[in-house]
Amino acid sequence: MREHNMPEKSPEPEVDVVFATPEARKAPPEREPPAVTGCINQPRGIAQVDVRLDAGVLASCWEHAARGTPREVGGVLVGWSTPTVPPCIVVEDAIEADAVRNDRTSVTFTHDSWSSIFEVLDRDPDARQIVGWYHSHPGFGAFYSAQDRFTHLTCFPDPASIGIVIDPVRGGFAAFVSNGSGAVSTCREVGLYGDLAALTMRTTLTVQPRRTHADPASTEPTKSPVARIIPAAADGSEPQHGPRQSAREASDAYKSSANPPSRAKGIDKHV
Repeated sequence: MREHNMPEKSPEPEVDVVFATPEARKAPPEREPPAVTGCINQPRGIAQVDVRLDAGVLASCWEHAARGTPREVGGVLVGWSTPTVPPCIVVEDAIEADAVRNDRTSVTFTHDSWSSIFEVLDRDPDARQIVGWYHSHPGFGAFYSAQDRFTHLTCFPDPASIGIVIDPVRGGFAAFVSNGSGAVSTCREVGLYGDLAALTMRTTLTVQPRRTHADPASTEPTKSPVARIIPAAADGSEPQHGPRQSAREASDAYKSSANPPSRAKGIDKHV
């Protein structure tokens, strides 16, 4: 992936950031992760994490990114995860961040952005948690800049958190996870469930036959930023459902943890 020059970054006011920690999760009602009916293959990805993303949620994130073009926009991903290693991350919803400061190469989540997000989560009857974030790179391609990696490791360091980048102009999609030890990697595959047909109608993502990891063609560098949706074969046993917590419980648990940072940057990234 080619390097991009990063523009000068103007000083940004600090904002409080809270996120769920593995120790703070609470067990949800018994429930199985949804069956995967397709997947997005990322040939250059190396992280083999079980991610299950609702196709309708991805379509909504894509449409948000398209509406925001030429400015960057973003939001948080909501769902739950299992306590397995590596975890199974289930994304069931997304919340658009409003009241952001943004331009063509950056988006910053402000105090008001976070307040609005947590108000929505606190009304969630299922008490789901934030399991990651998404943002757009309109016209720049889907990749993580150095600032994106810093943001992910600062605000979403849990391996049960996912980051998604969408380029609605060039048709790019990429997903990233942390290994819990200070590194962020591209997911090799992102599982999909729900209405795949609606996803392809509402986005520029294309459907192609499945390629397995054993297929040499699946590891060739891509020549286009367009992500590929491929049907997934039925796998074996499903991972058991694990703990989750409400947004407010995540906040309280994190703030009372042993060594929480007193202040942290808001989600503030530049290409």
